[in-house]
Amino acid sequence: MNLQSFRSRLPGLWLGGLTSLVVASLVACGGGGSSAGTTPTTASAQTYSGTVSGLGSIVVNGVRFSTADATAADADDPTQPFSQAFKLGTTVVVNGSVDSDGVNGQATSIQVEGGVRGQIAAGSFAFDAGSTTTGSLTVAGQLVKFDGNTVFDGEGAANFTAAWLSTNDFSTNPIAVEVYGSVDATGTIVATRIEKKDLTGLLFAIKGYVVNGSIDTTAQTFDMLIKRGLTLTQQTVHVNYSGATVLPTGATLHDGVGVRVLSSVDLTTVNPSGAGTPTLTASKLLIKSDRGVNGSAAKLHGVVSAVNGTTWTIGDVTIDVSKNPIVRGFTSLNDVVVGTEVRVAGLFTDNVLTAKIVESDDYDHEHDGGGVKLFGVATGVDATARTFSVQGVTVKLPNLPSFNLPVEGAYVEVVATQVNGVLTAVRIGSSESRPFEVFGTTACTNGISDLQGTFALTLPVGSVSVDGSTARIEAEDGVNLSASTSPKSCLLEVKGTMTSVSGTKTIAATKIEIKRLF
Repeated sequence: MNLQSFRSRLPGLWLGGLTSLVVASLVACGGGGSSAGTTPTTASAQTYSGTVSGLGSIVVNGVRFSTADATAADADDPTQPFSQAFKLGTTVVVNGSVDSDGVNGQATSIQVEGGVRGQIAAGSFAFDAGSTTTGSLTVAGQLVKFDGNTVFDGEGAANFTAAWLSTNDFSTNPIAVEVYGSVDATGTIVATRIEKKDLTGLLFAIKGYVVNGSIDTTAQTFDMLIKRGLTLTQQTVHVNYSGATVLPTGATLHDGVGVRVLSSVDLTTVNPSGAGTPTLTASKLLIKSDRGVNGSAAKLHGVVSAVNGTTWTIGDVTIDVSKNPIVRGFTSLNDVVVGTEVRVAGLFTDNVLTAKIVESDDYDHEHDGGGVKLFGVATGVDATARTFSVQGVTVKLPNLPSFNLPVEGAYVEVVATQVNGVLTAVRIGSSESRPFEVFGTTACTNGISDLQGTFALTLPVGSVSVDGSTARIEAEDGVNLSASTSPKSCLLEVKGTMTSVSGTKTIAATKIEIKRLF
């Protein structure tokens, strides 16, 4: 692999992680990778839950999962397929297998976990003092913090940035967003992604926990707790789910379970002041799956909110550190105090995670380079701006002579991190024999025959040639592959390797999945 790097010139730069739970074999989270010349073996089925930090496949908690052949479930209805490209900063649960090197895996199913969704409250958006990258806002009544690593996506609007939002008058120009991320020790949502949504027909969403003793199965109501507004005041919301679809199918409510409530009205419209106990009528009720099954392995990443002897609390998980865990990145366990960001790997017993490994937050970044990882085709190469796009994400090259812009259409592997608010390459490599996945659109008026030869795949930036002559072609349920009398296009996920056909960079596809028609 041809490798360029300037990591040594930028010590301490990394993309900050957020709370995530990885239920997995400890083969994947302990002991390091395989030795030189050893082919990694495939581990047993595992579940990784966290933020998407890389694309071209997807990267979750440091593992690059191939997504071809995996089923993907929609965030608002897990009985329906997720028929769009994966995006940086979204939260997902990946079921699959991970090689013994702990670096690569194969997903069998992916559940996209939706966030809080609603209008940005007028007067709530503000930068922190002296900053133009960190700040806060209120969405659906819940406090959200953002920083330079938060992805702002305006559905194609290039001006949808923190800087633009800071100048918008939300009372006259309302903006709805969906916020992905995790909740810190104070109840604040720490955003990894803020995505603009169309207000027309929008279902709003809030997230919280069921209040003990509040469930009325006859009236089909319960109370949930959220933290409200800039003051993080704890508020009880009374939820009526009598007319709601409860998901996943067969799930039942119980005290303390996490829930996501979708409604046709925004909580701030029902209860703008935040006083009292408002009633919210649910259209859909999504119930969080229990975790902490006895004997299940886990890796937790988050902020320590309480320390009581050898017992810690991270989010809603109790950690037992009394069994002499391996310590990485700290001098000793005494370095860990309330507010310390850590990674803890271990096994669950009676809903308590017994720690086997404790790592400092920057341990993984220092050993892996950290940051956003992108695998795919370089397009939109701009020699003047020293930028290019991979998987629809724009990356800037540092102003160092050792960094050369990739060739338009070439396969690249990029590690990047934020430098002064700009996603900047830390490493660039190239290995055209390595398979990758990419989403794009193409004409498919003639049905499957349009995909069985060479065709142009339109990417978020630019396009690439695809040879589908030997690819296995499949379609999501409900997608009609027959020819049409009127023009139609397909959203595809293509897996393959980069090659050259008659001098043209081309993806030699091994699998083509038709996600939807339009």
